Amino acid sequence: KVYLTGGLASVFLMPCPIEEVVLGKKKDFQVSLSDKDSKILNLSVLNSFTKPTNIIIRCLNSTKFYVFDLLPNSSIHQDVVILKRNLDIKNYQKSLIEDSKTKAHIEPKALRVSLKGQKRGKK
Repeated sequence: KVYLTGGLASVFLMPCPIEEVVLGKKKDFQVSLSDKDSKILNLSVLNSFTKPTNIIIRCLNSTKFYVFDLLPNSSIHQDVVILKRNLDIKNYQKSLIEDSKTKAHIEPKALRVSLKGQKRGKK
């Protein structure tokens, strides 16, 4: 779970270069890859969103998916989310994130948002 406040940005540092991002509720967020590092995803909350949604991130040339619940919160905002290790989607194992109060988990659902055409940085 990732706690976000409207009007603020968060950075996701993944263990792999990012190929695709699937965002459940597109209108409340702006998503972009870092120009300097293709393992970094920038997520900006455009509005004060009120309902939870999720984001699914897929690695380059891989079938691995990383799923995060995005939860609105007016007092807690996570600026940086660092995924420390890979998830095993077949066994639905949980993976730790640097913030000790949150965990990443897998839920195979959402609509696709392609990042094709965006400039990629170093791998």
